[in-house]
Amino acid sequence: MTGQTMLRPGVHCDIPEDIYHADPCERPSLSSSIGKVILAQSPLHAWTAHPRLNPEFETGNERKFDIGKAVHAMLLDDRAERICVIDFADYKTNAAKAARANALAAGQLPLKTADYEQAVAIVQSARREIALFKEYPEFIDGVSEVTLIWEEPGGVLCRARIDRMSNDRRHLFDVKTDGQSAHPESFGRKIINMGYDFSAAFYLRGFRKCFPDLPAPEWSWLAVETDPPYGVSITGLDEAGYAIAEHQVEIAIAIWRECMASGKWPGYPHKKRIIETKPWALTGHEQLKASIGFSTPSDSQAIRDRMLAWQAPINQGEEQ
Repeated sequence: MTGQTMLRPGVHCDIPEDIYHADPCERPSLSSSIGKVILAQSPLHAWTAHPRLNPEFETGNERKFDIGKAVHAMLLDDRAERICVIDFADYKTNAAKAARANALAAGQLPLKTADYEQAVAIVQSARREIALFKEYPEFIDGVSEVTLIWEEPGGVLCRARIDRMSNDRRHLFDVKTDGQSAHPESFGRKIINMGYDFSAAFYLRGFRKCFPDLPAPEWSWLAVETDPPYGVSITGLDEAGYAIAEHQVEIAIAIWRECMASGKWPGYPHKKRIIETKPWALTGHEQLKASIGFSTPSDSQAIRDRMLAWQAPINQGEEQ
């Protein structure tokens, strides 16, 4: 970050993605992704994943997310200059590798022609679908990629990057793209499993800090499938879900504050832990025993009888 202008607490627009992820704050700041690492793994893992704390930190550049990033960019801002179409079938040749490297150096997202065409098809379909939701006016009439920087008690700096904020500041949208289902029930499970609820609570906390005189906005996830037929859904979370996530955010901030103050970033506990058998595992085992029809592995005849009943050949016992 040497030689780069540091951003002070407040609301910032048009901050390049790479600058944001490099942490442009005056001091190392806590982001939603780092907060989730603290809770899901350990403070040591969070330190390792932080661009300002770990001197050997390297930015990952996984190509499998390129289509999702392109859809994100086109759907939110539709700025063609952010994408560079690479007219190669793959990146095996030196020419293709050089073209990709040049695009990255210019701050562009390189996409092979086929991937670009797929991204365009996804975005066109998504726009048609989004127009059918009542939230459409707020999504269209808004600003994208808004960076919020705020300070928590104890000098903790935090940062968040909101995908889309309506111009009346009453609606916030987080765009999610992947090849799995955007069905509300399926995506609802992902909200919890992937920690999207934590991110929402973290971002909403930042909004309240940066816009203290405004009412709390409505939060929505816009899920877009990247496989045909490119389904779209808009989902939210109930009050109980937000309450749990808000408490998790407070815990993450408290741990970050202590680690920053002490300079100590502990990993996993150095103590053997006995993992408690979950109720669903016990239930599953009882169901297995019931389906097989015996209670002990020593009942060999029952095992043989059951095995014959399972998937027995159609012509078993008949001469071929």
